[in-house]
Amino acid sequence: MAKYKLIKHDHDLLHKPCESVTRWRGKRIAKMLIREIERNKPTAIGMSANQIGLPYRVAVIQVNSDPIILINPEISTKENPIKATNEGCLSYPDQEKKVPRYGKIILSHADGIMIRDTENSSWDERLETIAIQHEIDHLDGITIMDKCLKPVKVETTTGRNAPCPCGSQQKYKKCCMAH
Repeated sequence: MAKYKLIKHDHDLLHKPCESVTRWRGKRIAKMLIREIERNKPTAIGMSANQIGLPYRVAVIQVNSDPIILINPEISTKENPIKATNEGCLSYPDQEKKVPRYGKIILSHADGIMIRDTENSSWDERLETIAIQHEIDHLDGITIMDKCLKPVKVETTTGRNAPCPCGSQQKYKKCCMAH
């Protein structure tokens, strides 16, 4: 199998939705992605096919020793917004962005339905859920640069217990945009 190179920065493939793939071909691509994740440890916890130049809907997440392989994934439900944390990406090295994510997602993929709910979960399970959303964004042609929270300019003084003007429905003093 050919060796693929990690695509960095604003390459066109990172901004185009990926094509569906057969399960057999998806498994072969997943093996390549697992090798690339291993090559890029410890920073790599996930990778999508378009990050190595293949325009197919395949992604792998590997927080622990067992990889999660997603072939033709589609998120159908997103619930429980979580506070945005700094998120990195191998395609944008040395850049971290705050990206809105969800604590509960339901998705379908070639191997069935997956439900991820981070309520009462371990840190690793939360990280996997965030990484799944990150990689599916890649497959949809969306990067952290496209999706990151932009600073909100507040023109009036907002009280600490007032709703935050960014629309997060949190109190201003605890808002993800206040820090």
